[in-house]
Amino acid sequence: MANLPKACAQCKTDKNLYHSPKYCTNRIRTWEEEPHVFCLRCLLRHSSYFNNYESYWGYVAKIACPCCRSALFEITHCATGRVRPIDDLLMELHVYEHCCKSACAQLAMERVADSIARQGKLLSLSIPFEKSNYRELELLMVVKRRFLRKPETYAEYQNSVDYEMAWYDWGPFPKCEHCRTEHNIYQCVNKSECKHIFCLRCLLSPVYDARVDNVYCPVCNSYCAGTAEEYHTKAVLPLTVTKMLYMAVKASWDIKEAQAYYTTQMDYYVLEDRRFALQATERLLSQPECYKAFKNLRVVDLPPYEYKEVLNEHERT
Repeated sequence: MANLPKACAQCKTDKNLYHSPKYCTNRIRTWEEEPHVFCLRCLLRHSSYFNNYESYWGYVAKIACPCCRSALFEITHCATGRVRPIDDLLMELHVYEHCCKSACAQLAMERVADSIARQGKLLSLSIPFEKSNYRELELLMVVKRRFLRKPETYAEYQNSVDYEMAWYDWGPFPKCEHCRTEHNIYQCVNKSECKHIFCLRCLLSPVYDARVDNVYCPVCNSYCAGTAEEYHTKAVLPLTVTKMLYMAVKASWDIKEAQAYYTTQMDYYVLEDRRFALQATERLLSQPECYKAFKNLRVVDLPPYEYKEVLNEHERT
């Protein structure tokens, strides 16, 4: 193997250097092999610019060498010999393009969050269970996860770093084992019987007809004592109030009807459970966006909320 250059051919940095395993062949000027070496940032920058470039022979290069524009399907890290496949490179390019279109890291994150919300709204109006409709949303969720797990990504892609960047692991990541969504992921607190993870939408379906304090796994239907917790933050889910919210939203056509749902249904609950109904109503009044979240739990994350102790009329007297 020929000796590789020790600096990027574009920006002259000596960090994060890569080359094509079979080298790039500049067929425009010569038939001789030219070992082009480049850094990851320059590769992404030029690939973003030339991703629609069509060569003289008619092919379109999504990942292109910044030196000769030849199509690349994998790259090798010069220092370690580790290979990055095309799927990882395409994801890196997608994240890089979000960074390039934003003036700062916060705006980049807001851009991704707005795209997720917009895509989720479109999916709520589309044909249910059509898997192709969720491809763009899943891609946006992967980008969001990247910014959250590695917040230095924006600075690394905007500036030439003077250290070897850590490799990012693109997955796999937890998904609901029942419907495969990544939104609102929960797990039973008591994991001795069941270790399945599931989304809030799938969790609420089997407990809808159960007692208020029961939790059933939607995957294996096993009973787990206690309650559920958010998989990532470990925040405990108050299932008693959540079930009340779910029933109010499910049985209503709009948010006003959901807010007034328990004014006529309160007599069906014992005094102990009426407190939870009042807390659910209070949340619908103070956080109206949770109504849309409960209507679209598969594609919209439920915002956090701290419940206040609410006394019913019997306890006030």
